[in-house]
This record gives sequence, C-alpha cells and structure tokens, in this order.
Amino acid sequence: MGAQPRVTVYWYSQTGQLLEAVSAVTDPLEKAGWDIRKVEIRPRQAFPFPWPLRRFFGVFPASVDPDGAPEITARPPVAEDDDADLVVFAFPVWYLAPALPMRALIRDRPKAFDGRAVVGLVACRNMWYSAAIEVRRLIQAAGGRYLGTISAVDTASAGITFVTTLRWLLAGKREASWGFPRAGVGTDELDRLALLGERIAELAPPPTELAPAPAVLASSPAGPAPAQTELAPQPAVLAPPPAGPAPAQTELSQDRPDPASRTDLEETLADRVRDVLAAHDAAPVHAPLAAADLLAGKAFRVWGRAIRAAGRPGEVRRTALTWVFVLWLTGAILAGLPTVVIARVLFKAGFDAAVARRLAPVVARLGEVRR
Repeated sequence: MGAQPRVTVYWYSQTGQLLEAVSAVTDPLEKAGWDIRKVEIRPRQAFPFPWPLRRFFGVFPASVDPDGAPEITARPPVAEDDDADLVVFAFPVWYLAPALPMRALIRDRPKAFDGRAVVGLVACRNMWYSAAIEVRRLIQAAGGRYLGTISAVDTASAGITFVTTLRWLLAGKREASWGFPRAGVGTDELDRLALLGERIAELAPPPTELAPAPAVLASSPAGPAPAQTELAPQPAVLAPPPAGPAPAQTELSQDRPDPASRTDLEETLADRVRDVLAAHDAAPVHAPLAAADLLAGKAFRVWGRAIRAAGRPGEVRRTALTWVFVLWLTGAILAGLPTVVIARVLFKAGFDAAVARRLAPVVARLGEVRR
C-alpha cells in the first residue's frame, strides 16, 4: 500500500445514473487523498439509449443468460497486475441481472479480480438482489473476495417507478412531468452514499502504519536506538543495524513496502471497509421487493432459456415468444408484488428469515429487513 489506499473502480453506465453513484462514494475518498482510478467499460457495439421498444425486450434473453456477454473495451485499459488495495465493481441491473458489459468484464479479465477485495456498487430502480448474488458468484469464481454491496435505488413507490423508469428508458425523459416525479436515484440516496464515502475515507491508516520511516532503514552508527523509535509501532524494525554498508532493506520505502506487509494491510483495510458497510446499512433491504426479485430471477432464467431455444434473434418463433413473455411480465408486475406483500404479512418470521439467508452473502450485515 502506498502513501494512501489505492482504489480501482470499474463501471458502465448507459444513462449516467451509475456514474453519479460512483462519484458520490469516491469523491470523499479523493478529497481525503486516496488514489482513485476509474475504468469505464464500454461494449464495442453500443446499446441504444433511449431504447427502441423491440431492442429493449430483445436484449432480455442475453441478459439472463449466465454466458451472455458482449465484446467490450476499457478506458483506460484494464491492468491485470493492478496494485489496487480495493476494487469497486459498479454495475447497473438489466432484467434482475448485472448489465451485460459488466458481466463481460469478469469473463474477459478475471485476473483483475483475482486476490482482490471487491465491493459491489449498484444503482437501479429498486430490485438489485439477484444481480448482486450473480456478481458475487462471478467475483468469487475469478478468485476475488466479495465484501458486500452498496445499493442506491429510486425511493418512490413501486407503482410510480414502474411508470417513470419506462418513460426514461424508452423515451429518454427523466425529469418530472405529468404529475410524476423525476426518475432514478435521487439526491437523498446520493447524499447517503456520500456519507458512506466519508466514513470509508476515515479508514486510511496514518502514515506510520503504511511503511517504515525511510530514515530507520538506512544504516546508523552503533549506539542507542535513535529518537525515531516513537514514530513506528514495530520496535524490532527500529533496532540499529550493525555498522557497515546499508542493509538490503533500503529498497523498502513508502513507495514499495514489502509484499507480506502490504498483504496484511490490504486485508486489514478490507475488513474495515466491510465493517463500515455493515455499520451504515450500505445496502438497505426491502423484504417484499427482495422476495419478488429472487422469485422472478428464477422465472426469468427459465423464460430466457425458452426464448433462446425458439430460434435466432428476429425469427418469428422467437419474436412471438418474446411478446408472450412481455404479457406474462406485465401480469407478474401487477399481481406478483401484492401477492408477496400478503405472504409476508401472513408468514413474517419465516418470510424474513428466508430472505435473510439468501442475501447474507451479498450484504455486509443484514439486520431486520424493511417493510
């Protein structure tokens, strides 16, 4: 670890909303002196925005396909030997799954996550749960350690966001109109993320924890230990070396700490970050929405397999089945969430326990789920 922790942020944002969330978290870190490197992921063939209706539903089968991933580019290029102390994986949600370009990133550059501590950062309408579970699985398969999720959602009611989100995605109109509020993540959520970023920024260890003081590593005359012994917590390091040429440790400086020491510091920082995510409810859970998301996610995968098996994109059978799915989806939205809410009222203890078990791997600390 250098003078301050290094963070690499991988992100893709079709609308710009996710970048707002990234900035809310990382701006306090940059202000505190952390070294932040942002890498934008782009599909080689850009997805349209606003979405034409047919393309919007046409991307569904690939979105829910675990192997679905387009060709991507990265600006700046992904450094597989990146020495980041923390990785932020910032992803939108498409059909309850991580957006295709971000899934492709893990597929194509798994070494960027191997051995790294990773925080997921998601900005979406309100259902991020299945997508976070898939991201954790992919990160772990690449050799990374998933610390937890930071989520930012549209806090308006589900009925309102259904209208405003479609208006934004299909017509490109985000601002308030016709009695409906502005679509997307609002300032309340961005302020919450900024506060979380401030708490994480406080985790940077003081300079004396980052590396031995250069003066201590140089050779010194025989005699009592120098006054610098008060500056570092490792007494053994401060013992004066024998007279003679400077020892090999002179290569260890604030810029290049020894690998074992750096690994320990990375693990310590990761544990501290996870504690902050837990203490500040980085990913609030809404129990009925979470349950509806987890159930729908399974159904989406079944529908996706059926549509892919019906033929290639544009073929009549596949197109017809896609529109059948759209009709099913409309009915599921209208009837599914109320049914889940009723189920929670009737079986609250077991309901919440089941949600908690499923989400525990992707939430740093899952307290009482919200109504």
